Amino acid sequence: MPIGSFKDGGLEAFNSNADAIERVLGELMGLELARDYADRDQTIGMVGSDVEWNVPSETNPFLIVVAVNDPSRSYEEAVSHVRGQFQTCWDNGRSWATGIADQVKRYGKLYGDVDVKALADIAESLESRVALQLSGALTGNWSYDENRGTDLETTLGNFSGQFAGKLSAFYSNVGDRANVWATFASSLAAGYAGTAVVIDRCRHDMTEWAIKTRRHCEAQLQNWADAGGFGILVMQRGGSVDGAETLLTLSKIVNFGASVASLFPPAAAVAGPTRTVSGVVTTILEHTGGDAERPVTLTAQESLEIWGWEDSGGGAQHELGHEIIDGCTQALDELRQGSADGGPTGTADVTAEVERRVSDGSWYAPRPQGMSDPDPSDLWYKY
Repeated sequence: MPIGSFKDGGLEAFNSNADAIERVLGELMGLELARDYADRDQTIGMVGSDVEWNVPSETNPFLIVVAVNDPSRSYEEAVSHVRGQFQTCWDNGRSWATGIADQVKRYGKLYGDVDVKALADIAESLESRVALQLSGALTGNWSYDENRGTDLETTLGNFSGQFAGKLSAFYSNVGDRANVWATFASSLAAGYAGTAVVIDRCRHDMTEWAIKTRRHCEAQLQNWADAGGFGILVMQRGGSVDGAETLLTLSKIVNFGASVASLFPPAAAVAGPTRTVSGVVTTILEHTGGDAERPVTLTAQESLEIWGWEDSGGGAQHELGHEIIDGCTQALDELRQGSADGGPTGTADVTAEVERRVSDGSWYAPRPQGMSDPDPSDLWYKY
């Protein structure tokens, strides 16, 4: 999937689907309440005068016809009474659903506003303009001057005085230090890239969830229309329409986070041979995680079954809030924490290693006497 954008219209389309889900769930609940009312009202049954009610659905308007036999009312009064009760049930259903769209949009905003394209661009720039420039830049006889036929090490042999030793130490160590810096820059780039792909995968799931949950609700509403409303159901007393079924294809987002973390370069870099840092970011940004998807089937007859109760372990609400959003948060935590068993390295490990090197002085190249190291509180990794 392309990094940096929701599919099918982005966050605006996600919010539009959230509005539709609230509307259709409210309409379904309204129909269910009207059906339950009709089932309890003994004046509505198999014999009597037909009463029509045009279901005021914004999604799929249709006509319901029930038979009413109410000796206590005239035909006109009976029609008015039944229609009024149906409308009250409809309005109550819409009221029940109020707030669902706002809840969905709050979930969407958690990761929907993140500019993952910018994160990916930062990762690529850090790798190409920092890590790769440092990695191997000062290896071998890096100071050799072809025009002069000599190198800095030879030239240093002619130096003496207060700073000769310091300069010689700097020359001896600066290549290894550059390799350390390159590895840390690569780790930082990997952190940006890993965050980008995890959030992008989460937003893919959010889009999948929004589109298919809306279609699932609309399919159930269509089932009501195809069943001829609830006139037949009332005759059967307590019947219900067939449940709709929809398949979601969501990511195994937590497993995906761990598989991304496994691609990170090690944080505990030591001076030594040049580490190849090229391609780490590209590998992460193109990572699919292998078996990274799982099918989820939404199937229900009632609006409460479709939406689900909070923490119920099922329903569309649970899939969005717990499986997708919480799963993304856990995956990002996995990127940060890494593994304690010597496996994937997290961004927290990178920070800890930088702090260790600052504390023992090994982060810096040797400095002339009298020149102090920077105040650690001003270092980039503190922010």
